[in-house]
Amino acid sequence: MSHNFVDESGLSYYGNNSLSLLRWEKGKWKKRNITTMIGAIHAISWAPDCKSFVVISGMMPARTIFYNEKGDPDFTIGKQHRNSLFYSPNGKYLAVCGFGN
Repeated sequence: MSHNFVDESGLSYYGNNSLSLLRWEKGKWKKRNITTMIGAIHAISWAPDCKSFVVISGMMPARTIFYNEKGDPDFTIGKQHRNSLFYSPNGKYLAVCGFGN
């Protein structure tokens, strides 16, 4: 995740965030930009099996988006006032939690 303190679009006083996925393929690093909702990235968590990850992003209420290991979105949970992600050790459960904004 990267953060830029200057938002050229003027949508946010706090700057903007972007998310990139780096993969080691055929002896080289491959970078892929991950499309998230416009606004802050509140939380990112890899599944314990490393085959998927989850991102909470966007203006509050934010969206929770599940991605596969290649960075393609699989499905989305509706807009919620959440900012934290916690997987159970076995990866069977995911707690999507946080504060009411």
